[in-house]
Amino acid sequence: IRYVPHIFTDQELQAFFAEIDRCPVSPCSPARHLVIPVYFRVLYCCGLRLSEARLLKVEDVDLQTGKLVIRQSKGHKDRNVMMSEEVLNLCRGYHSKVSCIFPDRIGFFPNPCGKPYTYHIIDDWFHLFWKKTGVTHSSGNPPRVHDFRHTFAVKRLNLWVQEGKDLNACLPYLCMYLG
Repeated sequence: IRYVPHIFTDQELQAFFAEIDRCPVSPCSPARHLVIPVYFRVLYCCGLRLSEARLLKVEDVDLQTGKLVIRQSKGHKDRNVMMSEEVLNLCRGYHSKVSCIFPDRIGFFPNPCGKPYTYHIIDDWFHLFWKKTGVTHSSGNPPRVHDFRHTFAVKRLNLWVQEGKDLNACLPYLCMYLG
């Protein structure tokens, strides 16, 4: 059975990001409250796969140009992804704060040991904060972390339609961007 992705509404996205912005400081994980809001915004705003964002290294995030280098993703291919100016500024502020906690970190989103968080931790965070939104679904599949990527793609396509762009001409760009 194929999974039908959940496409987040604007209201659902606002509720989710409002909840992650209230992430409390953890005595066991000194940067967690900084990581969670930025991680999920980068994931959604850049249309990344969970592992692509999770495994980003500091050297893969160019805070001057806004370029993310995605290494060895699906099909063992590398690609470059450009961040919007808003996401770039968010990452600059985040990097400055997290560098005070982990000055020699390798991972851009480090766990308390300075390594990438696991898939399961990120999935747990998503469900924890999603539950706090109070949004319920009476039909369809429940949302997953990967649905941010689907929502990014749908919203990009809808934007192109609103702009009157030729989707047949634009689709290869989206495919290349998403990898």
